[in-house]
Amino acid sequence: MKFRSILISILLFSMALAHAETRFTISSIRFEGLQRISNETASDYLPIKTGDTLSSQKTAQIINALYETGFFESVSISHSNNTLIIHVVERPTIASITVSGNSDISKEQIDNVLKNIGLIDGLTFNQAALDKFIASLQAEYENHGKYNVKITPTVNKLSRNRVEIIITVSEGRTAVIKDITFVGNQAFSSKKLLGELPLNTGFFSFIKHRNLFSQEKLATASTDLSNFYLDHGYVQFKVESTQVTVTPDHNYVYINFKLNEGPVYRLTQVNWAGKPILSEKELTSLSKVKANDTFSRITIQETAQAISEALGNKGYAFASVSPIPKIDEKNKTVAMTFFIEPGQRIYVRKINFSGNVKTSEVVLRREMRQPEGGVIAIKKVEQSTRRLKLLGYLEDVDLKTVPVPDKPDQVDLNYHVKEGPSAQALFSAGYGTNGLTLSAQLNQNDFLGSGKYLGINASTSLMGQNYSISYNNPYYTLDGVQRGFNVFYTRNTPGRLNTVNYTTDLFGGNVNYVIPISPLDDAIHLGFGLQNTQLNPGGLVAEQVSYFIQQNGRYFNQALFTLGWSRNGYDKAFFPTKGLYQSLNSEISGPLVGTPLDYMKITYHAHYYHQLNHIFTASLVGNAGYGFGYGGSAELPFFKNYYAGGTGILGSVRGYDTNSLGPRDSLGVPLGGNTLLTGTAALIFPNPVKNLRTSVFIDGGNVYNTYHGSVQLSQLRYSSGIAAEWQVPMLNFLLNLSAALPLNSRTGDETQPFQFSLGTNLD
Repeated sequence: MKFRSILISILLFSMALAHAETRFTISSIRFEGLQRISNETASDYLPIKTGDTLSSQKTAQIINALYETGFFESVSISHSNNTLIIHVVERPTIASITVSGNSDISKEQIDNVLKNIGLIDGLTFNQAALDKFIASLQAEYENHGKYNVKITPTVNKLSRNRVEIIITVSEGRTAVIKDITFVGNQAFSSKKLLGELPLNTGFFSFIKHRNLFSQEKLATASTDLSNFYLDHGYVQFKVESTQVTVTPDHNYVYINFKLNEGPVYRLTQVNWAGKPILSEKELTSLSKVKANDTFSRITIQETAQAISEALGNKGYAFASVSPIPKIDEKNKTVAMTFFIEPGQRIYVRKINFSGNVKTSEVVLRREMRQPEGGVIAIKKVEQSTRRLKLLGYLEDVDLKTVPVPDKPDQVDLNYHVKEGPSAQALFSAGYGTNGLTLSAQLNQNDFLGSGKYLGINASTSLMGQNYSISYNNPYYTLDGVQRGFNVFYTRNTPGRLNTVNYTTDLFGGNVNYVIPISPLDDAIHLGFGLQNTQLNPGGLVAEQVSYFIQQNGRYFNQALFTLGWSRNGYDKAFFPTKGLYQSLNSEISGPLVGTPLDYMKITYHAHYYHQLNHIFTASLVGNAGYGFGYGGSAELPFFKNYYAGGTGILGSVRGYDTNSLGPRDSLGVPLGGNTLLTGTAALIFPNPVKNLRTSVFIDGGNVYNTYHGSVQLSQLRYSSGIAAEWQVPMLNFLLNLSAALPLNSRTGDETQPFQFSLGTNLD
């Protein structure tokens, strides 16, 4: 570009000489060809004025000065008598700039580059700037691994000396990583190192695009390698070079890392400096760094983080903990000093909420564990944020800690929430060897923005009909005691769904309390209710049903008591990624008048999520239940039995037909049992679709009748398969799919290989 400018200047200078063969004194200066630029503006750039003598040297200076303004495409000089005439052709202005075909690089990024280069609507068009933009955009796409990108600029002339710029981008495919190799690794295998990188060529690498190349991923990979070696004591580790080879067709790349591992270093001592605030004992208990251990970057970071959090819980929200290593090259050791600067103690002035259009602010504010006006405690702030996420009707919770102007010891906590649909219509369907099942219900999780629950259930399926009205106030008292009511009528027809043939008509109501007992979301569940039960045998009566009716009758008035405990350790309500949920519940029945129906059921449920790495999450589920009769009842009533097979919270063993496992009645139909054992181990893996959770799983379980046998683990049934949960965008419904095959089915087992359910949210 510099050569081009010089050449143009020489040509223009030559043209000027033709019109400046004689020297003369300038009496006036006139511009010809100005359109948008005023005569005064153009004159300001001239290195000459009236009264000066024009020479060939001055002519060249005039032309160069005007050309360097960037306003003109051409400049020439002539004169008439003593008037200097400067002929100019202005460069066109940019009417519009359109970029199309870009998806990998956002419009905002492109607009910022155009602005920085000077390609903006209304400004003067400069071909050199356009060429520079095309080159920078090409380089940016190559950084994203798109080596086959084609960028076509078109400049169309318009009226009034304007141009429109149209840039068409054909991105092409991102280069795929064909192979990654390492040179110089002695301590760790190439396979081990490959597992630490955001780049990969393995079977699942396509799911999160780990097999697609970009310079950003390459830089992250080098950092991850350094961190990995530092975690294992290699203080002097270096990635000496990274070589990327692109195939001639630009579709594939080969990556080679050249490593210099160096020796392993050990820690000799751990010291504290600065203003620790915490006692020596507290610091030692928080430290994961121990003398004589192998140097580890991660344990040093965890120690610094633990000290910072401990100070944060004492009000020092902006505490700084800086690890300072002293390396002894001769002895290959490191002495570590943690320099602690607690800073000023911070108080929370206000807690503000935004984004809650439907939900009352008091509903959000009562979840706060961090008080306004008090010393900030990071742990309490985290608990407050987590409790908002567990409400279930907020899709997103974002917290910003904002310093108060002119108050260095105060901050505001600004929460921005995104509300999800609070009314939910649930439609579920399943298909197997028993045909199609359907059910529906309507729930309002945030009734009138009060945070209270109101549910109206009118569902029907092969299992029967259920009609109920439920209400729950999560803050019946100021300290968080919940109270709920439920009135119901249920007609159960399990004989139509693969189990023993009978019907029950249940009518009653209950009141329930949930009492929080610890900051760890432990709660006691208490309930009392009244229920009228009418038992009717089916058309073809099993011996177990006939015998029960002979011994106990068909009509029962019961007092129902529930007592339980739960602990919710999830990180969020929807699609948790970590945490343990546990519950232990008991149901106790006693008679009011008439024939006694005394029984008790105790059920334990646990679900644990654990992030294995940045790719996979483990999910473990366990269920155990036991029921028995007492007083006037010799056994657990058969219609209160546990069932297993198909899907469900407790009895899920996918791959087997709904409720089909366990003991059978005299007609060979599943009867259920008084003892339940089920569990699931699942590996949740990433996928490219937002709000989709997919997993591979192994289910196991069965039910047993311990009155006429014992729990035999050899009778457990197992299945394996794949499952998906998808929160479908725009349509606001949750789709659950599973496909499973039995692993140890036996003669007489009934299978159900495919199931699905569909839930739709209404706002």
